[in-house]
Amino acid sequence: MPVRPVDRDVLSDICGEIAQDNCGFLYVDRAKDRIQSEYESADKSMLKAGSVTASSIEETLSDLAADDAFEFERLRPRAYYISPFGGGGLEKQIMSTLTTLFRTQMVVTAEAIRDAFDIAHDDLAFFTRELRNRRFVMRIAAGNREYFTVGGYLEEETDEPGLTDKLETKSFSGKISHEQLEDAIAVSATSDVINYLQSEGYIVDLDGEYLVCSALDEFTRGVTKEISDDVVEAFEDAGYAMPRDEYDSLVETRVTDVSSVLDASRTVHDDTLSETRVLNSVRENLESGYDIRVRDGVAVHADPLSEVVEDYASDLVRQSMANGGAATPSSVMEDVDAELDELHLASTEAGNAHVRDQIREAAAERANAAFETE
Repeated sequence: MPVRPVDRDVLSDICGEIAQDNCGFLYVDRAKDRIQSEYESADKSMLKAGSVTASSIEETLSDLAADDAFEFERLRPRAYYISPFGGGGLEKQIMSTLTTLFRTQMVVTAEAIRDAFDIAHDDLAFFTRELRNRRFVMRIAAGNREYFTVGGYLEEETDEPGLTDKLETKSFSGKISHEQLEDAIAVSATSDVINYLQSEGYIVDLDGEYLVCSALDEFTRGVTKEISDDVVEAFEDAGYAMPRDEYDSLVETRVTDVSSVLDASRTVHDDTLSETRVLNSVRENLESGYDIRVRDGVAVHADPLSEVVEDYASDLVRQSMANGGAATPSSVMEDVDAELDELHLASTEAGNAHVRDQIREAAAERANAAFETE
């Protein structure tokens, strides 16, 4: 009696389901018992074999892989693959597994991917290549090993932050310390990964910390605030007023102090930072955020200077009128002028002259108002 052939369609369906449970991989040695059991219990033609052996499974699968009508790809003896990609449920499961893997790690090893998907070691390079070709992961070549991070398609479809966004999130004012970067990478070849990030323009070495190139706007804001705070402190020491030339020189000097950082960024991104850009940012911030104003060749910190001016003007007018000798606004102003000649509130003569003029103007308004009410 002739040997009945294996029902290829039944075996294909069974093996396809098993492969779909394992990211598209079918390992005959692992699944032999399940294949045999499900095949024996499946509905088959009386003209087909009622059971299958390990050798008949292998022979049939090898034939299926050679037939364009079936999706099986033979990787090696007893190892087959059906692509799980194409928008179905298994693809979503793969995305979910990768998202979970990358949620706690910026960079993962190939071995971590193998463990997450329970793939044979011999098929790891094949599977990671599949993931890379479909932009589920991005390869990081570091030293003698391969590492992977979130790929563009995975980022788009799952909203899982990519490498650029993760670095931005880890940074503060556009920078990240060496220790923080090592903790974020958390793989054995940390220095190799850091070198890769530098060579690909993700970060710039600032001697102990790194500028995150995608966070240049945040870095500019941080530098702007730092420089602005220094300038405001200098205004306090100067009595809230200084010559414009001195103010300009102060701001430019502070910006020049960070020029090495700006130069480092330009080695990677020609259109990123420049001293002019930071200088303009600082000036705009000082004007809009701190109310630093330039008028008549003098720069002033307007809010605190106004308080000083109002306090001195009120005190001088009140003292003059309390003495009883001032009978008119002009006589009050004579007393005020006498006091002002001895008043030194700013650290420069130009600053002093401006502050005195402001106090004189405010005192005149108060003197006139005081006699009008009388």
